[in-house]
Amino acid sequence: MNPYELLKAHVAEHRYTRGKNKGDAPLDASRRRRDHERVSNRGDCMVVRKSYTDVLIAYPDGQVAVTCKGWGTSPTTRTAVTHGLHLMGIRASMGSVRYRNLSQLVIRLPVGSFRYYDGMMLVQDAGKWTVKEPVPFRAKVRDTERVGVWDEAVKFSGFKELFPILHMNAEMEHRPRGYWDPHHMTELLSSTEGAEDWLAVVAAFKWDSKYKYTPGGATREWFAYTRQETWTKLRSTLTKEMTKTIDTTDICF
Repeated sequence: MNPYELLKAHVAEHRYTRGKNKGDAPLDASRRRRDHERVSNRGDCMVVRKSYTDVLIAYPDGQVAVTCKGWGTSPTTRTAVTHGLHLMGIRASMGSVRYRNLSQLVIRLPVGSFRYYDGMMLVQDAGKWTVKEPVPFRAKVRDTERVGVWDEAVKFSGFKELFPILHMNAEMEHRPRGYWDPHHMTELLSSTEGAEDWLAVVAAFKWDSKYKYTPGGATREWFAYTRQETWTKLRSTLTKEMTKTIDTTDICF
């Protein structure tokens, strides 16, 4: 039996015989009160419905569409999709993975994991379930153009030229009070308008602390990074979020 036939048999055996959901069947036959997750017969297709959304559509030819319509990030929707796929005899699950520095929704099949998109079609190929038209996974990469623009900006503002002097004079007491957002510090260093705060920014990256544990307890010890270490730490931190998302050539892993 294909997925369409399995769902049709499920409805025939477990359908509600009265009430607002008459004709439908609970997705989980052992929990009939969970009527927000149902299987419905639409005539030309069978659907698995989660609340107000048809998340799975099974067609008579055996193909299955996954259509969460924006609800794929919901854990309960992903659970309903997984349950529905199992009910159709498909060893698959829906979840999220961190791939190439980016969290992405996937459909996991025995042949591999595929990036999810609304309307993706599951089909059998040589007896194995796969995705009819897979799309590439995405990746979050460093935006070298934005980083280059910032590098030029800190040269133009004069900060980079003054950095050795700022580092030499930055003492612990110059560190900013409270939390300074990296984006805010990036803007400060890119313009002469923020020059009065440059010493505080350098001090924030120059000075660090660690705890030394002894039998008598823990003591906090402060230490200073070298000029090169401070520059590397400052630039790395302030350009960390300068990223962009691109398509890869990977369609399955």
